[in-house]
Amino acid sequence: MWLLVLGWLVSACMPALTASTPTPVQSTPFPASRPSPSRPNPDTPIPTLTPAAALTPTPDCLEQGGQVEAFSLDSVSLGKPLQGYLYLPPCFAAERAATVPLLILLHGQSADAAQWLRLGLAETADRLIAEKVIPPLVIALPYEEYSLRNPYESGYDRALMDELLPWLAGQYPAVCRHSSCRGLGGLSRGGGWALLIGFTQAERFAAIGGHSAPPFYGMESRLTLWLKENPAESLPAVYLDAGEKDRYYRPIEEFHNRLVELGIAHEWRVNAGGHDEDYWQSQLEAYLRWYGEQLAADEPRR
Repeated sequence: MWLLVLGWLVSACMPALTASTPTPVQSTPFPASRPSPSRPNPDTPIPTLTPAAALTPTPDCLEQGGQVEAFSLDSVSLGKPLQGYLYLPPCFAAERAATVPLLILLHGQSADAAQWLRLGLAETADRLIAEKVIPPLVIALPYEEYSLRNPYESGYDRALMDELLPWLAGQYPAVCRHSSCRGLGGLSRGGGWALLIGFTQAERFAAIGGHSAPPFYGMESRLTLWLKENPAESLPAVYLDAGEKDRYYRPIEEFHNRLVELGIAHEWRVNAGGHDEDYWQSQLEAYLRWYGEQLAADEPRR
């Protein structure tokens, strides 16, 4: 059993449709004219927007869609800049008088910050926002360059919580700063990060999602300790899912069973598919609908 667990650590979260070596995030924004999710073209530059610049609202701003831009901020925790992408929703300038919910989505191991964009994140979010299925969301897609490091010793979680969140608050005043309108989720290893951060810093988020996410080593045994600091009723809403043919299905299901034993309420879904981008693309709309529902709550969770 221990050998199996160690095997998960070494190979977990390897997306089937991505390169074996992470692609560094470039300093130029993702193209404004977005490529098809199946044929990404991340090398076509557009003029760089300054982070504080707002989109000019127009009567047809919903039809124009949201904006995707690159970001880079100095990180003491990482010893180098934290990079990634931001999705700013349609009519974002018009939302500056209100608070816009924040969703942080993390990529899988050996993938890059654009993985969610390749799945069609921007296009799907544009449509669901225009149809008023979900509220306008600012979605951050940070890059984890060293995705083989021990998560308990990595500075990635500190970079997200202690550096990315304050940076977003300073650069984008309309972005939500309260737990009731913040969400965190991820694919595979990124989902492991979402669960680790969500259970240890429960006061920071309203919703956390582990999508095809085998838990990090030791998480199941540490849950009891974490619950002493954060009782089950105070935890964020939790979403777990996996494809029925996922190569990590067994540890994911075991983690789900452990949550049941501990009385931790959560959404659990098993769908057709494996551990790859085809599966995540098929579930993308369901993910956004769930996060949108949690982050649109009228009453703060705490």
